[in-house]
Amino acid sequence: MPEFLTEQRATGLPSYLLRAADEGVAINFVDPDWSGELPATFLYDRSGNIVFKHKGRIKPAELRAALDAALKDKPQESGAQK
Repeated sequence: MPEFLTEQRATGLPSYLLRAADEGVAINFVDPDWSGELPATFLYDRSGNIVFKHKGRIKPAELRAALDAALKDKPQESGAQK
């Protein structure tokens, strides 16, 4: 487990470690502007487009605002009343 996850008390969250023959290809796939530094946060919409990214530690309020904005743009479920 990466040390920064332990420091942030985020050990109960899903986390993934990159183990690839060519890490550059995988990093570029996540975001061509990202050089692979950690921590990094990326939020994607349902179509796979990045709607938020932050390199370095993120403040909980900033992450909450990004999540709220991403969910606000969520398409309404069928059958839901307006």
